[in-house]
Amino acid sequence: MPAEIQKRYTAVITEYSRRFGKLLDGWWFDGGFAGMDHKLWLRAARTGNPRRAVTFNDGSFCLGSSKVVDDLETVVRDFKAVGGGVTFNVGIFQEGGLGPDTVSQLAELATRLR
Repeated sequence: MPAEIQKRYTAVITEYSRRFGKLLDGWWFDGGFAGMDHKLWLRAARTGNPRRAVTFNDGSFCLGSSKVVDDLETVVRDFKAVGGGVTFNVGIFQEGGLGPDTVSQLAELATRLR
C-alpha cells in the first residue's frame, strides 16, 4: 500500500476515533500489507481514548517474512499442549486452489509437527 493511501486511511480512522471518543472501545484490523506502519495505525486508533483496545491480525506482522513457519510452529504446539485447536485463514484463488507458497509453508509446518 503506498504511503499516501496509508496516510489517508489512517486519517479516516483518526477522525472516527476522535468523534466516538470513550464510546468506541476497540478496533480490529484484519489483514495487512508490506510496509504497514503499525505505530501510525495504533496512534490513529487510540485517538480520543488512549486506553482503547487495538488488535491487528497477526499475519500483518509476518508479511514478507521467510520465518512464518517458525512463528506458526510455536503457536500450534502451545495450543495443542492444552487441547486447543488452531485454524488458519489462508488465501484461496478464485478457482479454488491455494498458492504454491501457502502449500509449501503448510507442508513444512505439518512435517515439523509430526
